[in-house]
Amino acid sequence: MTSVWTSERFEPGRAGHPANRAREGHADPKPFMVALAICISTSFCTPVAHETTMLVMGPGRYRFKHYLSIGSGMAVIAWLLTTFVTPLVWRF
Repeated sequence: MTSVWTSERFEPGRAGHPANRAREGHADPKPFMVALAICISTSFCTPVAHETTMLVMGPGRYRFKHYLSIGSGMAVIAWLLTTFVTPLVWRF
């Protein structure tokens, strides 16, 4: 979803959901909010994720497949790091 909408439009509408779920489970909402912010800001799989990626697409002669091949690996790395580092820094 974040590849279609910019993170500025997407994040405020979705920020309440993980915070409410954390409070219902008697957990601190901060790690959930941090994970959400990181996931929203790390959309590497498409050139439409951010304005700067679209700006370099033409002059760099990049194609959609370049973003998908490199970006999917970067997205998996960001996901794994977020999954394992966030609970270490921000306790539940």
